[in-house]
Amino acid sequence: FGEHVFGCKSCFLDRCCIHQDNIELKENGIKALGDILKLSDKMVILWQQEYFTRLWCTFELATYIRFHGSKQIVLVPLNHVPFVLLMTAFHFVAAAGFNIVAPYLAWSPWFAELVAKCVPPALGQLALMSTVHFVLLFAFYMTTTPFAFEFFRKSIDDRRALEEQLANYTIRACKCYDERDRFFVEAKVLEYFGTLEEFDRQVRQLMRQQMEAVLGRTIMPYTTLLMMEWAHIMFAFAMFVHTPEKNYGHIMIMMCAVVFATDMLAMYVIQLVVSCIHDSPSKWLQKHSWWIGPITLASIFGMFTAVAMCFLYPRLAWTCKAIPLVLMVLITWKIYGVFE
Repeated sequence: FGEHVFGCKSCFLDRCCIHQDNIELKENGIKALGDILKLSDKMVILWQQEYFTRLWCTFELATYIRFHGSKQIVLVPLNHVPFVLLMTAFHFVAAAGFNIVAPYLAWSPWFAELVAKCVPPALGQLALMSTVHFVLLFAFYMTTTPFAFEFFRKSIDDRRALEEQLANYTIRACKCYDERDRFFVEAKVLEYFGTLEEFDRQVRQLMRQQMEAVLGRTIMPYTTLLMMEWAHIMFAFAMFVHTPEKNYGHIMIMMCAVVFATDMLAMYVIQLVVSCIHDSPSKWLQKHSWWIGPITLASIFGMFTAVAMCFLYPRLAWTCKAIPLVLMVLITWKIYGVFE
């Protein structure tokens, strides 16, 4: 189906395309690796911590850099896939739960009437509504933050391990199952780059550039974070159902705040907080991080999303919404280096 829609595409996955049991077929497949890499348009590295320690992985990398450079190399840590799926589910659960419960509480006519009577000032009403939104969001976020916290910690470890591997990379430290293969691989690297040291230098420099291009400055790049936001966009329709027509503009600006600003800022703050917890010398904090971490994550997400929900409040002037939204978006783009 994909070939009919997007055109004919083929993928060579060395583990699957090279026979693992038949010795003769395996040798033929290995001998053909260089030609296959020469004809490849793109190289995708499914990175694990062992990747840059494997000699044959080095051979594939050397061959591709020699004939294609590094611009078409995509470096993807394997744990990013479940992380993206988890965070998408994270947003889905929070958005779904909120949109199911909110019409009977935070968005209900009886609650709006109660707030108007008990808290007359506009700012007081906004503060009370934000508190209710925060409590609801915190409860729903807590269903997934224990898993998200562990994935954040694992991603921090992987990012640091990758940076350390690239900084100290040398082909002489790579390992292989059969040491007789080393002569062949190193001979090819010498043929392509002149010296082993020159290849080491290019890997350290070029692959670090690719890492930063794909992963960004933080654990997750801006484009990947946007992919996680589709759950919020999908459930925006529920807001249109439970909101008078005159509030449609407020809903749109609120959704822009969630997708392009507050969620992105929350993810950045969470990465800083998780790093602090992860690196803390406090034995007490490390021992109790299993519950402190998830509660902290849910609080940060709930707080930032509650701020975005303030844009729904109709008594706020449009200038009081547009200016903060633009500033938050610009800060977000600056943090994630969107235009760099």
